[in-house]
Amino acid sequence: MRSVEAEQIAQRFIQCYLRRDLDGIGELLAQPLFWIGAEKSDVFYSFEDVCAHMRQLHGDPKVQLLLENMQVESFSSGRDTTTVLAFLRLGVEAESGASMLTVRMTLQLRSLPQGWRICCIHSSVPYFPPQDASAVQVTRRQLEELRLRDALTGIYNMEGFVAAADQLRRRWPQNTYVFLKFGINGFRYINRTSGFVVGDQVLRHIAGHLQASCSEQETCGRVEKDIFAAMLVFRGKADMARRMEQIRAALVDEELRRQLSVEINFTAGLYLPPNLQGEEIKDMLDKALVAQQSLDSSRAVSEYVYYAPEMSARWYADSQLMAKAMSAIESGAFKLYIQPQVELATGSPAAGEALVRWQQPDGSLIMPGAFIPLFEHSEFILEFDFYMLDLLCRHLRRWLNEGRPVLPVSINQSRRHLAHSRYLEDFCSVVDKYRIPHELIVFELTESTFVEYNDEVYVMARRLHEMGFLLAIDDFGTGYASLNMLSMLSADILKIDRSLAIDCEKNRRSVVILQKVVEMAHETKMIAVCEGIETAGQLDCVRQLGCDVVQGFYYARPMPAEDFAGQYLAPCAVSH
Repeated sequence: MRSVEAEQIAQRFIQCYLRRDLDGIGELLAQPLFWIGAEKSDVFYSFEDVCAHMRQLHGDPKVQLLLENMQVESFSSGRDTTTVLAFLRLGVEAESGASMLTVRMTLQLRSLPQGWRICCIHSSVPYFPPQDASAVQVTRRQLEELRLRDALTGIYNMEGFVAAADQLRRRWPQNTYVFLKFGINGFRYINRTSGFVVGDQVLRHIAGHLQASCSEQETCGRVEKDIFAAMLVFRGKADMARRMEQIRAALVDEELRRQLSVEINFTAGLYLPPNLQGEEIKDMLDKALVAQQSLDSSRAVSEYVYYAPEMSARWYADSQLMAKAMSAIESGAFKLYIQPQVELATGSPAAGEALVRWQQPDGSLIMPGAFIPLFEHSEFILEFDFYMLDLLCRHLRRWLNEGRPVLPVSINQSRRHLAHSRYLEDFCSVVDKYRIPHELIVFELTESTFVEYNDEVYVMARRLHEMGFLLAIDDFGTGYASLNMLSMLSADILKIDRSLAIDCEKNRRSVVILQKVVEMAHETKMIAVCEGIETAGQLDCVRQLGCDVVQGFYYARPMPAEDFAGQYLAPCAVSH
């Protein structure tokens, strides 16, 4: 950003500030906002707080503030941020007489989609004449401190955390430290269901409580979005377990906890460096992140794990796997597998689920759990999904041409597609290229899709039905949003996760829950499919509860597409 433009925005803000023009101020402020006033307690996080502050500051309409002099100087802080320092000389006119007031404002501007906006303000700091060299030094130190702070929470940002951590290890080299990095499970769901204002409150609560838990020999920061970091004195794993439980229990205040529809949990990684002075701070944070990413953040519990060298080895192996993925598409190494679904009332095949296996040169197979999550973290998943859709449609077309009684087949697609406006048109073009009747394709939606793309999912569900596709809710019962999906999404099939049926032979509570889920499916006009059925006892249980269709090893494991066609796409029933 050009210095002149930054200074012009600062001047406009100051003029609006002096005129008490709240509308004009609102157009120049970012959300979230971080405003530090003259008093230590004057800290504001929203435009509403700013309005209240200004009404208090300029509460008497008989008091007039006249700008006598203004000096503005900009400091470049980065490509997307610029800091402006303004020295104001104000004349104050009131019934009691006239006086002079000296004010200094520090404003940080950030580049946002709607243009440059002011995200941080530090106002009414005691004034030093600009020509005073010591004052300039103080100003620059204060600017640097502001630059290192997170605008939403007031604790350190990534750059500030790294600087503070480096100072700590130099000041207390005798300490043993552990690096903590954690993210909030299902944070997007909190934003979706409770709103971004409440989501910001959650982040501020976590930041405040995390900072309060740190001693003078420790530090913490919000390093990105809902990701926090801390550098803590390590006194053994038992002590750290106690501290982790304290952090978990005090993430948010009890009043805010009651407002939320979910419990706040985290997934955390800990790195205990063997040589604190021998590694870069960011490298140590990266190892804590590697540990964090080894855990499943979709679970509704708080978990943490210590970094181990084999985790980096796994990360390297994953990187190698990703490097081979494109050539695997070109060589046809990704194989279409289908697992049959069986209708309980007749024992006949009802449908199938399309799955994938990655065949290696030696004939061994890599299971999807080893590579699909990797693909999900990159744009490659978009190409991969369309490749597998094309592969499925090719098989369906061949089976139709052979006169087989083709069954509907469900297919999973990444939620990342929903960020692309033409996704459904592109999906349809593949299906229509092979002249596949739309009712033979079942589109599966998982809960994570619903959480991240709530509004888009409703639109897509309606359009899928308009196009003649079937819609299934997959893995029902595994997380935060299951009941919301059931109540708000018009679907044809409810696929009940195997976790609800796995111990139904022994656990009465599981039976009751499973029964209610099946009843809800039927009452909302959906076919109930129970996944993961492996034993005769489980089969008898779900049959008695009225489940319509089952899928699991009891009938068949996933098999190559040609084997599925040979065994299940012929006029014969499944005998069990």
